Amino acid sequence: MKVEIVEFAPVQVAALEHRGAVERVNDSVAKFIAWRRESGLSPKERSRTFGIAHDNPDTTEPERFRFDVCGEVSAEVPPNPQGVVTTSPAAGTALIGSQAWVLKM
Repeated sequence: MKVEIVEFAPVQVAALEHRGAVERVNDSVAKFIAWRRESGLSPKERSRTFGIAHDNPDTTEPERFRFDVCGEVSAEVPPNPQGVVTTSPAAGTALIGSQAWVLKM
């Protein structure tokens, strides 16, 4: 996969916070995908997808690992059973792959 490093401006996103072992991130991704389909607020065809890694899984205890699964939105996210919330990640460096953006905070 080709990866490009770019400067990244703030954007409003819907975020599902994953907390716990990196091996369980896909469980959180599935939960976010379910929210995305049900809500229609961040259609993948028109909205960028982001993964925000707050910690290095190689050096962080599994129960302390933090990763946010995000999709770009143009409006506030209402309360929902999946726990997806609206946030605006800070600007910084982004690693852009073919499927998603990974923000380095």
